[in-house]
Amino acid sequence: MDGAINAFEKFFRIGQPVKVGIHLAENLMLEEHAVIRGMEGDRMKLELWGSSLAERGGAQSGAVVTVVADAGYSIYRCSAALEKETSGRTLSLVVSGGIREKQLREFFRFDLSLPVACSIPEDQTLTSVIDECRMNKLRYRDIPPPVMQQCRDGFKVVRWNDMADLLPERINLSGGGLRLRMPEYTEPGTLVRVNLFLPLDPPRVICEVAQVLRCNEMMLLWSKGNNYSTAMSFHCIDEKDRETIISHIFSEQRRSLQVMRAVEERGNGDED
Repeated sequence: MDGAINAFEKFFRIGQPVKVGIHLAENLMLEEHAVIRGMEGDRMKLELWGSSLAERGGAQSGAVVTVVADAGYSIYRCSAALEKETSGRTLSLVVSGGIREKQLREFFRFDLSLPVACSIPEDQTLTSVIDECRMNKLRYRDIPPPVMQQCRDGFKVVRWNDMADLLPERINLSGGGLRLRMPEYTEPGTLVRVNLFLPLDPPRVICEVAQVLRCNEMMLLWSKGNNYSTAMSFHCIDEKDRETIISHIFSEQRRSLQVMRAVEERGNGDED
């Protein structure tokens, strides 16, 4: 259920991590994580966590920006306009309109960098796909756990189960499903085999069946070829696997907040 809220300063605060969508030229959008660095009146200043906008060609004054904050069981969204042209990591925004509140779904979602392998069974019969998944789970228990090594901002899987090295990718994960980038369009309703690799001790592979909910083409300036944002829900997931996923998500969220606080403390120390 959505609701309009005024007084955005009640729901956004300095130091708060947010997600932003920046409308670039030619109807392209950049999605990135950021932190709020300043708020005054209807002005908001953000610092992007990723690289600067220079390699994306910059953003023009007046560009529409969407700011989204996670408040646990709800998310808050506001619209803004870029106050001045920029190609760096700092965004100066003028907020417009009210805040939109949306109740989150059953499970909290979080962006993670994890290796994941997806494949589409030729036989889309539900019982057949689930039976195959169960057989794979039993087989995985009889072989050594995956070897995972630090890679970029996550971990890669090294030569597991006769598979080539699997690099981490950015996914949006919850106990109920995931969203990730895929190279081809996948029809909603399609069943997908998902192997999700968690860097636990020992490393763990979560083998589940998922069903595609949405699949939308992504227009990215810095990426060659087609990409599709594909959202999937887990189908008949094992509850122990679900608990493992949720536990890992909260662990990574705590770690992310600790890193953010450490950065804030170093910044305050430099100012002193």
